[in-house]
Amino acid sequence: MRKIVLLIIGLLFIAALATPVRAQTGGVITTNYPKPGDTSAAPAVRLLAPKYGDYSNMETDPAAVSEAERDALLSKAKAELPAGIDLVTLNKWDDAKEGINAVQIVNNLPIAGATYTLVLPANWSRKNKVPVLLSGNGAGVSNNQRFWKGSDTTLIRLVGTASGAGHTGLIAAYSNAGGTESQGVDDHTYKSVGAFFDFVAQNGGDPQHAITAGGSRGGGTALMWAINPLKLNYNVQAVFADIPPTAYGLLSQRSVLTYPNLGYIYIAVTHLPDAYKYGSPFGPGKQGIGALIGTNDPTEADAKSPIGLAESLKGKIVVIGRGTHDPFFPLREFLAFDRRLTELTITHTTVITLGQGHIVNSFWLQQLFAYTDAVTQGKPYQPPPGRFLYINLLPPDGTQVPLSAYLKDGLQADPKAVPAANLELPFTAEIPVLAGVGLPVDVSVCGKPGATFSYSATDASGKEWTKQDGTFGAEECAHAEIKAPDSPGEYAWTFTYNGKVIPATFTPRRNEGGCGLPAVTTVSLNQPSPSELNGGEASLGFGVDQYSAQETSCTAP
Repeated sequence: MRKIVLLIIGLLFIAALATPVRAQTGGVITTNYPKPGDTSAAPAVRLLAPKYGDYSNMETDPAAVSEAERDALLSKAKAELPAGIDLVTLNKWDDAKEGINAVQIVNNLPIAGATYTLVLPANWSRKNKVPVLLSGNGAGVSNNQRFWKGSDTTLIRLVGTASGAGHTGLIAAYSNAGGTESQGVDDHTYKSVGAFFDFVAQNGGDPQHAITAGGSRGGGTALMWAINPLKLNYNVQAVFADIPPTAYGLLSQRSVLTYPNLGYIYIAVTHLPDAYKYGSPFGPGKQGIGALIGTNDPTEADAKSPIGLAESLKGKIVVIGRGTHDPFFPLREFLAFDRRLTELTITHTTVITLGQGHIVNSFWLQQLFAYTDAVTQGKPYQPPPGRFLYINLLPPDGTQVPLSAYLKDGLQADPKAVPAANLELPFTAEIPVLAGVGLPVDVSVCGKPGATFSYSATDASGKEWTKQDGTFGAEECAHAEIKAPDSPGEYAWTFTYNGKVIPATFTPRRNEGGCGLPAVTTVSLNQPSPSELNGGEASLGFGVDQYSAQETSCTAP
């Protein structure tokens, strides 16, 4: 389950960029390369540089799947289906059969400039009108990488449950979101989504009862495809967006030192291995991100983002989530979106997990399963509204439990405990673990409105690099855009919240014994690479929060 949860949000994105996909032969699953229906891996890079609406692998797949990989995945997926229901995989849509007691997987169907791997319910019929769930992949991740190589069988499980007794059925689809570099938010991809829903309307699906769900890039597409900017002929009734970008203008504005995985975005956009570096012609703060969102103006980009178009989510079920230490996007961006939904009186469910990076939130996933199970039985389901706080007991692989249960029972907290809504936002901080001399960094702290805070960073001699103190306002966060010191060195951080010291070891970064490592930013002569910066599996360099110490369960190095 852990592996499924990780891959649904596209953590393969990092590996895919660090190790380019090599041309493979002998695959058994459609890649549409070198012609539609073929099974050789397509080149991972089609264009020297993408342009808005035109990306690599729009209707091809860069990952060939071997027989052994196919058979292993089918065995795993079939075990997750209700008893008596078979599992069939097809490479051609024309081979799909109506009325058979099997879940059918149709691989990499090209529709108007994107590919969709469809999952059809048992006893599927073109005459039916069942709900349709569309899930965009994480950034840089193809359908074959996510499903066949990444073993993300989440949609199989959802369709399998919906195929059981008393259920109407559910059609689900993995989408490559318009290509390798695409964020899925260009007009070309929107039109492909519209064409997909037109297609399923003729083949057993109800485009007026659509569901969008996904994480990372897939979380952003879940929101934007639900918003439906082109007002195409479908209606998303429920959207489940985990760890999504909600303000695309920030992609070109935030420091790749504090949010290291943004460096991979620059590499993906340009196909240049050094594009993450300050000073690169297409690097941070320069032209290039416009290829993803159609503009290099941050204000225009935000206006085309979920936060700028949030009013179109009115009347829909909305469930969103993220961790406090995400290496792609600042927490304050997500909190601003959460507040925007509240301002618009849009009922929504929000989960925030302390000590967690770019990893699926378990409460979010539970709500997705609960909703699809209910609606495919013809029952209403409203996820509990409000903001819910969880904590990851031992990042990155620890169990997620409600924060209220953790504060009561500590490490013995029950992950199934009912979470309490509207808890106070605890103190959190986002800072770089490594920096290059004189380069831009972001420092961001968040907490309850009205609470006081302070932070500072000093070297061993007591020389101060930066400091700030104040009181949190309604925006819940305070941030500073500063430069790293002009000479190498180590700078130790100190924090207070409401007059109390937050130990700098209250961080998800751990030693081998599970103890939190003290928050120290090391400044070197050269800019570190994204892989050096990442603080651990899917976590930013250094995140500090009020409760992630776990000192009672650790041992000294």
